[in-house]
Amino acid sequence: MVRRDEIISLQAACFADDVPFDEEELSQWTREEVVAFFESGGTELPRTHLPTRDCSLEASLQTLLTPLLRLSDLISLVGRYGPSSQLGAQLQPLTEQIDAELSRLHELPNVGWDAIELDGYSLKQRLCYAAEQVRLAAMSLLRGETDHDAFVKSMLCHEALYPSWRILPAVSRHFLASAAQDNPRVLERLAAASQRPPGDDGIFHFRNEWGERGGYSVYVPEARDASQPLALVMALHGATGHGRAMLLSWMKACRARADVLLVAPTSRHESTWSLVPEKMEDDFPRLLEIVGAVERRWGPLAHRRFLLTGMSDGGTYTWLCGLRERSVFTHLAPFCPGPAFGFPAIAALLKISEETRTTLSQKPVYMVSGTHDHLFDIATSRKVATALTRAGAQLTFCEKTDMGHTQPREELPVVLDWLLGT
Repeated sequence: MVRRDEIISLQAACFADDVPFDEEELSQWTREEVVAFFESGGTELPRTHLPTRDCSLEASLQTLLTPLLRLSDLISLVGRYGPSSQLGAQLQPLTEQIDAELSRLHELPNVGWDAIELDGYSLKQRLCYAAEQVRLAAMSLLRGETDHDAFVKSMLCHEALYPSWRILPAVSRHFLASAAQDNPRVLERLAAASQRPPGDDGIFHFRNEWGERGGYSVYVPEARDASQPLALVMALHGATGHGRAMLLSWMKACRARADVLLVAPTSRHESTWSLVPEKMEDDFPRLLEIVGAVERRWGPLAHRRFLLTGMSDGGTYTWLCGLRERSVFTHLAPFCPGPAFGFPAIAALLKISEETRTTLSQKPVYMVSGTHDHLFDIATSRKVATALTRAGAQLTFCEKTDMGHTQPREELPVVLDWLLGT
């Protein structure tokens, strides 16, 4: 608590006599928070005192948010279904609309978006950066460049946008699985959470900046029931990937449920996980350490609901880690796992001992593969599914007839339902 006379004194000491303030609000802050507020000219707000929803601001920004979020969705569809002339025809008009709206907003007086600070950046900075990244992603696809480049830029857009969910309901809805975006109970729960001071929830990064290796990112649902233990989902990225991107790809499904804690580590090596059996120790012990660190901070967790999942090489590593004796994971969900190391390793494991068969019979597995996967032939996945079933595995094999080498976002809520229901 800071007294009124102390607030006035701090304002003068910071040469901030022209900075307006709410005396009642500032009296609830710490002295350090008040000083930071005045020194920043009134823009730096404590994380626990975020601005409330401003309906007039929301209305001003809606004409930018609509094409921005739509373009982001289209880019994710390109990753899901591959490039097509139909999708491509929609990218250019949306890109032009975003450019026009940014120009319009810059010319409007008193929009108010540059006065709202969210996690160190103004709302204006966040929306402009997000718009630029999604625009670059669209242009990348229109030039025929790789889907991966567009995917990374799209993730940078999402990362910049997310902190605005508390004051922009359109952004909050966007960060939900499609089926939950119009669910009244989900929306009411999140609206209530947006009015509470942020606690130990949201997105956290632990030595996991873009370009760093070996760290991890965590998402704790803001609308969770703190009295109930959370299930754990650890999601492993594919080759050349990063945990921050993997976190964002799973977050919508986890946020809609609010009963799942999401962890996305980054491999120690730049290329991929330590897939060669003799080098398993490069990454596997670290995954166990991360589980322990997460449980110490956010536990207790629901121990019978620890899912290890991954895409591509991450799916392969899901096999290799999940079937080990020291594995703490109770459920496995590999997406488009590769045959190079994982499938021979599984074949060997199936022949090693009855103990391995017992492990398989007690560990539910949800495997997803695409019939149009250009990297890992669907025929191999079918053989593995047959071998696992014969070995007594509790296998659910999902063969997507319209899917290539990707992680289908519509399947993620299904996997979570399976995790919480088995």
